[in-house]
Amino acid sequence: MSTTWTYPLSPAFAAENKNRNLRSDQATPASNDCIQSAVRLISYQRRIVMETPTIAGIALRDLHVPSYNPRRKVHDDQDWQDFKDSLKSKGVLQAILARPVQGKKTPYEVVAGQRRFLGSLEVFGQDYQIPALIKVMTDEEAEAASAAENLQREPMSPAEEAEAAARELARCNGDREETAKRMNMSRLKLDNRLKLMACSPLVRQRLIERRLKLGVAEMLSGLTMVKQDELVSQFDKIGIPSIEDVSAMILSLTKALPSAIFDPVDCGACAHNSARQQAMFGNIGEGHCLDAVCFDNKTEAQLQLTVDKLKDDFQRVEIVRPGDNFRVIRLTPESIGESQAIACRSCKDFGAAVSAMPNKLGKVSGGLCYGIECNETKVKDFKAAQEALNSPPPTAEKPSGAAAGPGTPPVEGSKAAGAVKPAKAEKPITEAAKPTVGLSGAVLDFRDVLYRKVVFKELAVNSEFNARFVMAIVLNSQGRLFKGEEVKSVFLKKGWMKSDLSAYGLRDAMKIMMDIPKEHALNMLPNLGAVALTDLTRAELKDLTILANPDLANYFTLNDESGKMLLEKLTKTEICAICDEIGITEKMGKTFRSISGGKKSEFIKHITSLVDFEYKGKVPNVLRPEFEK
Repeated sequence: MSTTWTYPLSPAFAAENKNRNLRSDQATPASNDCIQSAVRLISYQRRIVMETPTIAGIALRDLHVPSYNPRRKVHDDQDWQDFKDSLKSKGVLQAILARPVQGKKTPYEVVAGQRRFLGSLEVFGQDYQIPALIKVMTDEEAEAASAAENLQREPMSPAEEAEAAARELARCNGDREETAKRMNMSRLKLDNRLKLMACSPLVRQRLIERRLKLGVAEMLSGLTMVKQDELVSQFDKIGIPSIEDVSAMILSLTKALPSAIFDPVDCGACAHNSARQQAMFGNIGEGHCLDAVCFDNKTEAQLQLTVDKLKDDFQRVEIVRPGDNFRVIRLTPESIGESQAIACRSCKDFGAAVSAMPNKLGKVSGGLCYGIECNETKVKDFKAAQEALNSPPPTAEKPSGAAAGPGTPPVEGSKAAGAVKPAKAEKPITEAAKPTVGLSGAVLDFRDVLYRKVVFKELAVNSEFNARFVMAIVLNSQGRLFKGEEVKSVFLKKGWMKSDLSAYGLRDAMKIMMDIPKEHALNMLPNLGAVALTDLTRAELKDLTILANPDLANYFTLNDESGKMLLEKLTKTEICAICDEIGITEKMGKTFRSISGGKKSEFIKHITSLVDFEYKGKVPNVLRPEFEK
């Protein structure tokens, strides 16, 4: 078998081995050394390619453009033709930026340089080797690099900049200051671009095509998308009016009092109400507010009031403004699996949104996820689980003439064939893994108290576990956890020490210990572990609880004082998830829906006072250590 090197070799190696065609059966010690040198060189070059950017020629057939690339359309036919003519005469003068990817039909992804890629594809065909800077990048790094590179080049439209900024805002979890830094924009420019996300797709497309001015699009963003499309359709027929005419037209539509989400009763007598100035404003006189600042402030106050009312119901509630749409994900069993979707209702990032978008102003949407990266991971895991489930199992061909073993289906045409039809297997439910969630601060605080109580009791009743815990502290050099005053306090309660004794050194302390009767001294170590619990971190306390492996049902019941204390800390969404999980929802039937919509205090009272319901032994998942991601 001849060996073909698929990676470029060093000049010295290439010269030395020119015209060689090594075969395994002709190999000599020298040629074997040569092969080993080549293998080491290949491994080294692979490592260098992965760690540092390299310039290489990549066949166009091995490249694809990702969906996040903001530049999607050629803006001008003549400009595009001129660009292709330039490619024909001069070739590609600047390398594109690409990254290696897995799981795609092509091994490389165009991070920056889509225009050069598409132009070369049309001019030279799929076999053309385009110069490319290859760099290993994460999804986030690639998306940010693509947006930043396109911002530095003409003619990227404001609409494309807006979509790139909105995606980056999602990556920054809504932090606009950080997004502005990453996008190399001023905060003012970022906010203005994000406002364009309130424009209808038609308006943004007109911006991309250079058929609509930026100032007009910014004004249109304050209208509902239906109104925007109506006006753009008019502009297509009669041409775009002057900025002043568009401004007056939009002003008459944006601050209409009948469409206000706040109570406009006080606006009736306001001097800025156009209804009081019919002679001046004519056809826009039907309750139009001429004080935009006042109108916007009242709208904002009403949005915030809606948010505050929802905080008892959901763990996370936010006002969604233009540009925030990429970080609002609706949870569905179809995307992450049924059990995970149910579990996610207990997550700190599960919540609702109050829309500040002109076309949906004040609208509330529930059942949303704000944990973008977590959601992406769970979607990928669920998809992988589905693919694994749907993949046909490997089958081995049975040798001809071999006897059929037990359970082997009869061969077609035999006497046994058709005698018994195999039962149709039910398709198993697809789940990616055991569901996990990010818990809210209220749940984590409650678990700290519960776990400390659990571990304290487990250490007290299990001397072996106690001794192992004490030795683990010593092995980990965490003797600081044994505070002298706390140890003394415990021993005083046991009656093993006198309160007037003080130890000023190891000698004094040892004398005190030697005075303790032998039968008490043997019990000191088993009682020492509990002293160290006070200063354990949350993670250490959780790990210790897992190792103790207690039956949490012995320490928690939903309808006792501890259970009610937990419920008071939770949102109604979290409470409903617990009720579904332990069977309260099913027990109450239709009544449950009506009481869950009332006051939280009354809701808790009802679900903790059910007759003929066994609360004992039913521990919510949020209290189990393994449930936390």
